[in-house]
Amino acid sequence: PGSPPLSGTGTVTVLVDDVNDNVPVFTSATFHTTIPEDAPTGTDVLLVNSSDADVGLNGVISYSLTGGNGQFSINPATGQIITSSLLDREARANYQLLVVATDGGQPLGMSSSATVSVVVADINDNPPHFHHHPYVTHIPAFISAGGFRF
Repeated sequence: PGSPPLSGTGTVTVLVDDVNDNVPVFTSATFHTTIPEDAPTGTDVLLVNSSDADVGLNGVISYSLTGGNGQFSINPATGQIITSSLLDREARANYQLLVVATDGGQPLGMSSSATVSVVVADINDNPPHFHHHPYVTHIPAFISAGGFRF
């Protein structure tokens, strides 16, 4: 060592880059909702939420949707599910959708999924239908007034 000993001080800044080590986490593993069958195309069905503890692009979430026979779509940035076409409860009473949340990690993002159960609520949109035509019955003469026979 030198005589006299010398010393110096300085500031060192250490930047820690985020590593994509967290998957998106939904607020629930399953979601349930009901929508009336007369809902117009583009009706909001459900907003799914998830979060990712990573920062920067690693924490940016994109949503995708499978299932539902094309009746529903999802906004990839917000997670808002909407109807893509008119629903008909008489044709199908419920749908099971799978929502996948994928973060922006590179080269491959991490993902998780949640299920969405959509029940289509019936409305009175179909007239009664008689299966046989005509209906014929015979009413005996001895039936009292107000009596029912069919």
